[in-house]
Amino acid sequence: MFDTVKKILVVSSFLLAINVSYADTSAMDCVKTKWEGNNYTFMNVCDYNVFVMYCTEGKKTTGKYCGDYTGSKGLKGSFYTHTFNLKAGKKQSKYKPKGIRYGACKGMTGFGRYFTDHKDGSYVCEEPRRLYD
Repeated sequence: MFDTVKKILVVSSFLLAINVSYADTSAMDCVKTKWEGNNYTFMNVCDYNVFVMYCTEGKKTTGKYCGDYTGSKGLKGSFYTHTFNLKAGKKQSKYKPKGIRYGACKGMTGFGRYFTDHKDGSYVCEEPRRLYD
């Protein structure tokens, strides 16, 4: 019986580790935002790379509204339409966005989408890539 309990504990611990391994990959605490004139500025205040996903709900300054992303595989219903990388201590601005919504994940993104988003704007970050350069 002891061996069975031990096996169950080992397997449970492994499954728990898998489920929470990327649970802390959101980088919302790293991204500070503010208006600077007509620009909405994103600043990475952490000591590692992050990427921001965003969309707008007003005037189509980016060409798409929140929820318009179809992706390379036609995944309709994705919320965020654009992404950009922010290295540690750097900032980037968007000109006159209307009703901007955003999220952030640890690491950097390329042509892939390293997060899963939902129609309500909630998201889950995947394993961070290129956390440090």
